Amino acid sequence: MGWSSILGLAGLGAAFSCALLAPTTAHAQAAAAGGTTTAGSTGEVQAGAGGTVTATTTTTTTVTTPATTTTPAATEAHEGGETVPRSEGEKEIEAEFTLGFDMVLGFGKSETITQNAGAPNDFTYATAKAQTTVESFILSAGWEATHHLAFGLRLPLTHGTLFAPQADSRDVFAVGNLEAGGEWRFDLSEQLALFAELGVAIPTAQGSELPAAKDINNNNFSQETYDRHSINSFAAAARGWEDNALYETDHLGIIPKLKLEYHKDRIEIEPYVKYESLIGTKDNLDKQYIGELVAGGRFGVRVHDHISVGVRAWTNIPIHNEAGVETVGVAEPEIRLHFGPIMPYAGVILPFAGPLDSPYTVGARFGITGRL
Repeated sequence: MGWSSILGLAGLGAAFSCALLAPTTAHAQAAAAGGTTTAGSTGEVQAGAGGTVTATTTTTTTVTTPATTTTPAATEAHEGGETVPRSEGEKEIEAEFTLGFDMVLGFGKSETITQNAGAPNDFTYATAKAQTTVESFILSAGWEATHHLAFGLRLPLTHGTLFAPQADSRDVFAVGNLEAGGEWRFDLSEQLALFAELGVAIPTAQGSELPAAKDINNNNFSQETYDRHSINSFAAAARGWEDNALYETDHLGIIPKLKLEYHKDRIEIEPYVKYESLIGTKDNLDKQYIGELVAGGRFGVRVHDHISVGVRAWTNIPIHNEAGVETVGVAEPEIRLHFGPIMPYAGVILPFAGPLDSPYTVGARFGITGRL
């Protein structure tokens, strides 16, 4: 039970006690407690000439309080950056903590480098686009300090398989960049809220940038290290390059973000924009700085008390483009289920413009969020 509920019960108890002990002020106290008061008669006070005060009071008081309290358009958060509203009249669930599990199954091709054995102690190296499958997971936890202030963590984990040409398939597991962030909420109206967020992606991602084949020698080659970079990069691609800061190796990320939420009746509109500023943490990187503007949003409809359908769409626009990466456009039709504080969801990530559609990269998203 939250502090607002405890204070509400305390106020109700105070109003009821005062109504019994001081009936002449019962109307005001019952109104403050959210109740209704009916007085059978009112007290009369008369002062006699000799200074004697005579009081006659006969009062019947009834206090009625609603059994439940409901609020419109409170929201539940979800990993991809969007939110889901509670339906009008649904009982508010007071929660201080949120947990999330977001999984994307990705299919496509990724850049790889492979060491091929020749004569004894003589190796050749080949770079190629390898068929790749990944299971990309993001574990999240949040703490709502107040109605306006929240903090959260996100940790990406990825497992995948690389099918390099003329080589055995390789299973790879990699950790991404741990992200810590804060969020401040501004209520602009009953239906509209603005969220200002700031995230920091700590450079914990495993792997190293792929070098050119001519720059490799037997002494500095690590197949596992380069494969981890490849699998992290493909996890970002399978997610439509919406959260590259979670997967870029050897970079510190600073991510400011603005988001609007408009919820009226059964309509949900949630645009957002963020800038991923990725700063290299090593001197020998080909990409010392990466700057990307990500803009998108979600449109959804609550078709049932327990079901909402919608579509998310976004674009990643390179601002500082050392790597020559092109702009992409991505759409994600989705469905969400609502069971009190629990929300399972599913979607399909479909690139429609830019390098992710040649060769085509697709992702299937499944996840669940919960409030404690």
